Amino acid sequence: MAQEQQSSPPNLRPYNGGCHCGAVRYRALLDPTNLGAARCNCTICHKKGGLILQLSDETLSLVKPSSYDSAELGDYTFGSGSAHHYFCKTCGISVFSRGKEVKFVSVNGLTVDQGVADEEGKLDLSKVKIGYWNGLTDDWDEGRAAGVFDDDDDDDDEEEEEESVGVP
Repeated sequence: MAQEQQSSPPNLRPYNGGCHCGAVRYRALLDPTNLGAARCNCTICHKKGGLILQLSDETLSLVKPSSYDSAELGDYTFGSGSAHHYFCKTCGISVFSRGKEVKFVSVNGLTVDQGVADEEGKLDLSKVKIGYWNGLTDDWDEGRAAGVFDDDDDDDDEEEEEESVGVP
């Protein structure tokens, strides 16, 4: 029984999202108790903006269109073609990305339907912790090491406040 508890899936809930015009819609399973996102400064992320929410293939499903090779869905690759950056061909919104050689799936967190805390299928962006990745120089580990997805950063703020007490 202990093994079953250790291997149980995280607290995943369905969140809906899509482009501006509604031609592209998806459902993503996210853990509301551990919402971490990243901004990246690589050339593509810098130009298209957005907020990276990392997922797995199993936790992202297309609602419409029904497949990645649909006529409604644009697919942009560059350089080595190692990643597909999908966007709506009608309104141009960048919706999600998938890796080829390095397996990853991410959605643009700004395309998740917004709502207030605990509103069914909607994301309260004020609850998302945002970190930064240095993709410009391909130093992805720098972002991971900085604790993009853990809650230890709050301790640093408390230390700074303690140090500044009594300083004119």
